[in-house]
Amino acid sequence: MAVLPFIWKVLMPFNVGVNPVLNTTLGPVEGNWELSSNNIAYMAFTGIPFAKPPIGDLRFANPEPADAWTGTLDATRPAPRCAQRNYVFFENPAIEGSEDCLYLNIYVPVMDISKCERIRTQTVMAAIHWGGFMAGGSDAGYLGPNYFMNKGVILVTFNYRLGIFGFLSTLDNAAPGNVGLKDQVMALKWIKQNIGSFGGNPEKVTIFGQSAGAVSVHFHLVSKASDGLFARAISQSGSALTPWALPNNTLQLIVTKTQGMLVNCNNANTYALVNCLRNISADVLLQTQDAFKVFHRFPFTLWSTVVETATARNPNPFITDKVLINLKYGNVKHVPWMTGVVQNEGLLVAASLLTVHSEKEDLNKGFNETMIKLLGLESFDAETQGAYNKIFDFYLHHDNLDVQDTHQVKGFIDVWSDRYFVYPLYKALKLQLSQGHSSIYLYNFEYSGEYTYAAVFSTQSKSYNYHLGPSHCDDLLYQFGTPDLFYNLTHPNDLALTNIWLGLWTNFAIYGEPNPPENKILNVNWDPLPTGELHIGDTLFLNVTGSKYTGAHFNMWQGFYEERMALWTQINIAGNRAILRHILE
Repeated sequence: MAVLPFIWKVLMPFNVGVNPVLNTTLGPVEGNWELSSNNIAYMAFTGIPFAKPPIGDLRFANPEPADAWTGTLDATRPAPRCAQRNYVFFENPAIEGSEDCLYLNIYVPVMDISKCERIRTQTVMAAIHWGGFMAGGSDAGYLGPNYFMNKGVILVTFNYRLGIFGFLSTLDNAAPGNVGLKDQVMALKWIKQNIGSFGGNPEKVTIFGQSAGAVSVHFHLVSKASDGLFARAISQSGSALTPWALPNNTLQLIVTKTQGMLVNCNNANTYALVNCLRNISADVLLQTQDAFKVFHRFPFTLWSTVVETATARNPNPFITDKVLINLKYGNVKHVPWMTGVVQNEGLLVAASLLTVHSEKEDLNKGFNETMIKLLGLESFDAETQGAYNKIFDFYLHHDNLDVQDTHQVKGFIDVWSDRYFVYPLYKALKLQLSQGHSSIYLYNFEYSGEYTYAAVFSTQSKSYNYHLGPSHCDDLLYQFGTPDLFYNLTHPNDLALTNIWLGLWTNFAIYGEPNPPENKILNVNWDPLPTGELHIGDTLFLNVTGSKYTGAHFNMWQGFYEERMALWTQINIAGNRAILRHILE
């Protein structure tokens, strides 16, 4: 909400005008004054372009820097999300957003009204949004800044192209691919060049993201294209080693050619194919995504990363063969890195399969065959059955999903968690620690609050009444206001957790560690993981437990999902061979 008139007398000594105006390298921008829940007055600049609109000939092309503007840019209104259909939240999602979407938002805390104290900060936190590379957005409907403003850091959020618009590739100069990730690089470059005008230190930028945002952060740790653009990194519930994010050039080229056939762009020449696709409306391209689904709305992610080649027309590839080699050996930028998972990450997939009658019924018609497909195992025919048998025996137990069997339900959730989140993270930790990557902080989040993203993932949030534990994305509830999905937090224990949880995040951005002696929040010592060989049974991590009824509890635990990680390590194809097939063999 706008700052109320009665505080103007307090703000006037700080040269506050009706609307704040600051200069950037492209021209001045005018923002709004807003007030956080803790009475922190902050400047909000929304909808600042960091790249040219990726439309016309720039569809599928590498991003180009935004042009300077004439006069003062109106940065008081949110920009649209990037064009998408959000299969994460909906069975039959509507088309939303725009191709003209490469904008960022900057929120700068200025004054604590309650204490009549000026806030001075140089710490910058740049958020990369979730969404499986095909959904989501950076606006305050999903990433509201209110809680961050209470913590006195500068927050930047930004869009990047999604789905076909962000990840279509022909594996050559016609459409080299990974442009959604290159959009992120362009945004980080803009921040580097301009954040000083907003009071930020370009050398104190922490990038952080959740899910696809976490995957992106991990890629930035290893991509040369991101060198020098950040000092610290946080990956929440995601790593670049997750199966859906690993480059698969063969698959992506097939998807591109199939897309062409779906809209009568049957061109053998890649340049002709891309030109044809540029003349197809965004709505038509988005509508045809249904044709790629193998089971209801799954898989979520169709368009993903590829390995590029540096050429005169593609001089700054984001992912190259060398990037994959470095990922293989854990050779990443040795910046402080905080990372972790939520207890029931698998509810991202399992919530609807457990609660939507048509999905349960269709799953049980061919349970094992469908599970193999959805787990991404069918590409590895020679050893699939043996791998799946081990998974089946450990997690599933029956040839059908029985929602009354609590033991099987837990295993059903865990198998998605481990396949797509926990094991890929464990593998990344093992590789990077072996290469001496110090200052890695690991956590596990098991707190259950008033709201849960599982209700949204079930596609029936209005009638969802299951209590299956904290879900994928639930940690975000204590970082961002999300008015497009949930009401504001009201329970005292949830609000108390927000204060502590964000305190750890902002501590990390300020000091390079989440619980430093200079500003110790927890009564435990949360130390970085030791470098060298990772012994999963000895791994110490921060575990966050509790509920809105009991409050949050913070303890150091030992043994990071030890039994489950041992299983995946033993599975030849579904573990250390299949997940990293493209880079570890």
